[in-house]
Amino acid sequence: MRERTETVIAAYRPKPGKDQELRRLIREHRRTLARAHLVTSRPSMLLRVRSDGTLLEIFEWTSTKAADE
Repeated sequence: MRERTETVIAAYRPKPGKDQELRRLIREHRRTLARAHLVTSRPSMLLRVRSDGTLLEIFEWTSTKAADE
């Protein structure tokens, strides 16, 4: 039986002038999680809220326990 994955939405609010720096950090964090086999191969989505610049990252953990690891 396959273990169930878990889809999550993370919200980040960049400081003024730090949007691109935060985006780079999010990409590196994603690569780190992938190397540790904690996220699935499904591509993550990074969305920007127009009203306040919040970045929303949607990705999938490999299991319900992966976030704890």
